[in-house]
Amino acid sequence: MNVRIDAASPLLSSFDSDFEVAHSGKSTVVLRPYETQEDDLIVTTGEVGLMPGGIHYPREVFELWRSRIQGTRVTFRSDNRSLEMIELVNLQLGIARIDQDSLLLAVHVLNGLRSREFGVTSLESARAVAFQAFDRLTDELAVSIRQLVGCGEGSTPAGDDLLVGVCAALRSRGHLAEAMLIASMACDIAHRTTRASRLYLRAAEEGRFAERVHLLAGSFAHQADAAKIIKSIQGWGASSGVDLATGMLGGLLAAVERTEASMARSA
Repeated sequence: MNVRIDAASPLLSSFDSDFEVAHSGKSTVVLRPYETQEDDLIVTTGEVGLMPGGIHYPREVFELWRSRIQGTRVTFRSDNRSLEMIELVNLQLGIARIDQDSLLLAVHVLNGLRSREFGVTSLESARAVAFQAFDRLTDELAVSIRQLVGCGEGSTPAGDDLLVGVCAALRSRGHLAEAMLIASMACDIAHRTTRASRLYLRAAEEGRFAERVHLLAGSFAHQADAAKIIKSIQGWGASSGVDLATGMLGGLLAAVERTEASMARSA
């Protein structure tokens, strides 16, 4: 199995880079560039999937590589052999089909999970952001985004995960301008949040999302898939999966409502 890299990764244009290890976990290693302000490089394996700008190794390769880098400078060097082993992955999110019954089932399952969560995000806040973008209520949208960016604990605060989810939802329904508006306004104040969130918000502005987001977006066509994926999101970080799904489902509900309203006016 090949090493997989985001096709838009800056690493491909400068494949001679030095990093320090900022975090090392069982399935994820975060590498921080030496002496630059460039984004962190997220190296993953297994079900974590490929992250924007990142690298995904087969499990056995990842574990061997991780065992060798503790406390050291990590250097990536280009050579013909290594480049031949790379599989480029397009993380641009396209249109995804949804089934409304599957969507409602996913909301029901998510509400069951959220009853055990104590976060700052909600389906209503996600819907509000989406509708403000639809209606170009930029002043209200700016207030909502300021309340969310950087709000929460962890490497990707809950408010940021929710915004990424809303952007993904709107893109998956073809509302590119609205998704870009939300992401752009969030990026304007991204200095208020973490390095990881800045990376994911900038990627969302470009329409690029983690593979897990693609998996989630593609699950709403069938009820069984939707229920299974929503139940699994509790394992996506401390609360990131729940917050991301909340943003996506809130955004999808808003998109469906807007489409139905437009069809009713046209009838």
